[in-house]
Amino acid sequence: MHWQSLETAPRDGTKLLLWARVHNSTDAAASVVVGRYDITFGWVGASAGVILIVPTHWMPLPDAPLSTRDFALPHVSGPAAISATPAGPPP
Repeated sequence: MHWQSLETAPRDGTKLLLWARVHNSTDAAASVVVGRYDITFGWVGASAGVILIVPTHWMPLPDAPLSTRDFALPHVSGPAAISATPAGPPP
């Protein structure tokens, strides 16, 4: 898979990986999000509620794991923090 120009993205509600920033955000940083095109709102994040996003590139979602064993997470006890660093803009 590789990043494709947004002009080629399906606009039928299919969930996609999008390189996008949040619309009207004070933080102009873009990141990878799961989103879709909504006929009423335009490009939105795929989470609950309507979060308007401004994507520039897209790619299809990868295939789901074959079993739940493929994505089981190890047990973590005590306080744990998860951080993500954006991978940078697509080429």
